[in-house]
Amino acid sequence: MHVVIVWRYLRCPLSLRDVEEMLSERGGVVTYGRVRCWATKFALRVPAAEA
Repeated sequence: MHVVIVWRYLRCPLSLRDVEEMLSERGGVVTYGRVRCWATKFALRVPAAEA
């Protein structure tokens, strides 16, 4: 699921706090710092997954 969240963060005009709020609305407990770590980790994989 976090790859989808990173994809949304990278492709849409969302802030890290927006992503944190989206996850909390769906019952996820995560900080914006964790989202930032995911974005750094998966940023190179997201475009490759779309192709």
